[in-house]
Amino acid sequence: MPYVRVSDRGSRVDVGLDRSEVRRQMAADPVSAMATHVDCASMPVGVVVQDADGTIIWSNPAARSVLGLSLDEITGRTSSDPRWQAIRPDGSPFPGDEHPAMEALRTGRSVESVVMGVRHAIENRTRWIQVSATPVFRDGEARPGRVVATFLDVSGCRQAEDEVRQREARLNRAESVARFGHWELDLQKRTMRGSDGAGQIYGLPGNHWDLAEAQAVPLREFRPALDAALAGLVERGETYDIEFTIKRPLDGTLRHVHSTAEYDQARHVVFGVVRDITERKLAEDALTRQTAFVRAVFDADDAHMAVIDPDGTILEVNAAWRRFARANGGGDRSVCDVGANYFRQCIAGGDR
Repeated sequence: MPYVRVSDRGSRVDVGLDRSEVRRQMAADPVSAMATHVDCASMPVGVVVQDADGTIIWSNPAARSVLGLSLDEITGRTSSDPRWQAIRPDGSPFPGDEHPAMEALRTGRSVESVVMGVRHAIENRTRWIQVSATPVFRDGEARPGRVVATFLDVSGCRQAEDEVRQREARLNRAESVARFGHWELDLQKRTMRGSDGAGQIYGLPGNHWDLAEAQAVPLREFRPALDAALAGLVERGETYDIEFTIKRPLDGTLRHVHSTAEYDQARHVVFGVVRDITERKLAEDALTRQTAFVRAVFDADDAHMAVIDPDGTILEVNAAWRRFARANGGGDRSVCDVGANYFRQCIAGGDR
């Protein structure tokens, strides 16, 4: 059996051991064993062999290429060498005695798929690698005398992940500024997943919620309309466009929201967007109240008042005007009420 087994499962690298003859040969002569059991020179995966104190005693060309080191430069290095400038995915230092190879030597157990950053000696920049390490035991010994580490350059994946995170951060910021969010309802699992913006609007913790938890947020009087809108979307392809009021579990405040959605029939998923329209609704309510107040003041005056545009069209009249019109034969509202042309009526009546 081959000593190192590499399987293409995303960016994973698996290491396997033949626990009989190959293990014996590795303990006695790792270089000969590697050459015998696997064509490491042509492998796209970096492979290094380290002895019991972590010193590199063998490496393949892919390992040297990823690290930017020649055979002479890499041979004899240890995991604790500060020139690696190793870091964890969060940017914190990655001490040499905690590297996968050293952990495998210390514990006697394999270490799988650890992501770490190391300094490329030629490019002088961080390369991200995913490392697996497997200890090798000499017959009859309780502690490993060698460790084989394999690693794959995942810098491209890391860069893509960083770009995705940056895009998500920009989207979350845009949602926060614009007070909107997006959500996805899985009809089969009866679960909802929402963006940070949706969670902020609904006042729900996290980004994944049970359907019952999410449905408890709108005020009870809106539930029939919401259920009807969802059924219309899913069953009949009707437009989902609805405004309703919610009570945020986070702080108990009432918010007015507007939501639109579309249905993905193939996935049985509803994707929607929700917007906080509380300020708009409050402004509309304030305008309605103000309009009603002005109307009341306008109608309370006993003077006959009308608002007329430059062309003579009547835009508004008060109650006194209408009472006067009715008392003087002007019962036809098309003649002396809103929409009529006051100037024409004056000319027709001879009153210029």
